[in-house]
Amino acid sequence: MAGASEWRNPTPPRLPRTVEPAELPAHALAANTAREGLAYVAMDMFDGPAAEYAELSGCTVARCSWSAMRLDHLTVADCALDTCDLSNAQLMDSSLSRVELAGCRITGMTVANSAVRDVTVSECRGRQSSFRFSRLRNVRFVNCVLSGADFTQCRFDDVVFEDCELDGAQFSGAKVVRARFRHCVLTGVGGVASLAGATVSETDLASLSGTLAAALGIAVEKG
Repeated sequence: MAGASEWRNPTPPRLPRTVEPAELPAHALAANTAREGLAYVAMDMFDGPAAEYAELSGCTVARCSWSAMRLDHLTVADCALDTCDLSNAQLMDSSLSRVELAGCRITGMTVANSAVRDVTVSECRGRQSSFRFSRLRNVRFVNCVLSGADFTQCRFDDVVFEDCELDGAQFSGAKVVRARFRHCVLTGVGGVASLAGATVSETDLASLSGTLAAALGIAVEKG
């Protein structure tokens, strides 16, 4: 079993020393456009309700809304998002690498069939978010609300969930290369058998025991 010292943190964003303040409409993100080295602060950074095949790299994004945006085939690299609203945003077939999301609202966000690598998600609210069919490598979720999140058929390679609420989350068909759950709420998770090979902290077993028993066909009697 892997020791705690072997779990490394995701590589942080490689941000430029200085980022240029974004100006609209010149720096708005639209379909098939690329933006690099910009700081978006409290602005409507998109040109319209969709920005498919767009690229964002070396940027900081603070207090901006991506809510309900259609952002399929989006590429985000070396970016930091702080206190943004990504609720119900759709990122299908996308790529996120060396990205940090801090204090963001990701409720209902869909990052499906995507490559997610070296990403840290901290202090985020993500009820009913979806990462189904995505490949997560060296990803860390810290102190997040992920109740009812969908990780169906995800591949977990060095993925850590720490101090997260995962009650009712779905893991059916997931492939675990290495995953760790530490101080998480795991009550009622679906597809628990697919988490074979994961590391779970001793304190988390209580919330997981009922689901494990049901998955194994074990009847639990009181008293």
